[in-house]
Amino acid sequence: MIKPKISEKTYLNVREAIELFGLSARKFTRFLKSGDHYSFLAFYHNRVLVLREEFQHFLESEPKAKEELLCREIRKDGIQNGGF
Repeated sequence: MIKPKISEKTYLNVREAIELFGLSARKFTRFLKSGDHYSFLAFYHNRVLVLREEFQHFLESEPKAKEELLCREIRKDGIQNGGF
């Protein structure tokens, strides 16, 4: 059985969401622990799952949240690069 690509999955675990959307792991886990209940989250026992399409819509409609969650890499020349 062939595993689907992350970009094709309906539900993502937290690590997959971070990888797919280029998010900072620390910022995203802090965001999830903020206590807000977002429509793009699903809970299965003690696991948190992210609904890919709804989360993508959230990031598109909330550019400030998207900017805050993106991973910033600092290159040797001091210039920052962001994901997506």
